[in-house]
Amino acid sequence: MRQSPDPLALFVAPLNRLRARYAVTGAMAMIAYGEPRLTNDIDFIVSWPAARSEDLYAAFAGDGRYVPDPETLALELSREHDGHFNIVHAEFALRADVYCAGTDTLNAWALNEAKIIRVDALPVRVAPPEYVIVRKLLYTAQGGSAKHLQDIRAVLRRSGELLDLGRVEREAELAGVSDICRMAQKNTE
Repeated sequence: MRQSPDPLALFVAPLNRLRARYAVTGAMAMIAYGEPRLTNDIDFIVSWPAARSEDLYAAFAGDGRYVPDPETLALELSREHDGHFNIVHAEFALRADVYCAGTDTLNAWALNEAKIIRVDALPVRVAPPEYVIVRKLLYTAQGGSAKHLQDIRAVLRRSGELLDLGRVEREAELAGVSDICRMAQKNTE
């Protein structure tokens, strides 16, 4: 059995080669800004022209990875909202959840303000921590999972003084999750 590859290298390196606009979010961003945790997937926001879906397909096809066909990629990339697809490496049980940027203003924020973090020699574009917090607030509102609040508190504890909490609070108010934001800010010590 081959040694499991680094999920960042497996999924980020092709995006870097394409010079794609992307931002890592979800659990991998939590590792960068909060606390280490186990995950077998990596979440991305990607902005890529639907007309170039063949290039995206070619960048990921092969090496044991499953990627949807170019037509499916083009359909998802062209959606204004909720475009999504997965890239899977079945042998190593690794998955990339790819969320298409569309016209979502939060996604635009993540892409425009992504921070480049080096992991070994690999440059990785990571969504800003404020974006990660706001998305976690929205997920909490949708599903009520305490895990998201724990993640938010971890980011606040580890990166609190570096965060633009005003931006988080403004975005939370616009999204209608100010009450959850206040709840998350409690007990961060």
